[in-house]
Amino acid sequence: MNIDDVAEWLRAHPGELRQSLLQGSYQPQDVRGKSIPKPNGGERNLGIPTVIDRIVQQAFVQVLTPYSTRR
Repeated sequence: MNIDDVAEWLRAHPGELRQSLLQGSYQPQDVRGKSIPKPNGGERNLGIPTVIDRIVQQAFVQVLTPYSTRR
C-alpha cells in the first residue's frame, strides 16, 4: 500500500484502526528491510515501516510532542 491508497483503505475499514488502538490490540507489521549503499563503500540497513504504521507513529508524535516541550 502506498500513501495514495490510505484514504480508500480507511473508508473500506471504518473504525478498524481506531478500535484496535483503543482496545490495545494494535500490532505493527514487520518492517521491510532494505540495504542502501554508503558513500564510502559498504551498505547500511534501513527498516521501512508500512504506511499505516507510519501514520500511527506520526499521530502519536503529533499528540505527545507538545507535552515533551512543556516545562
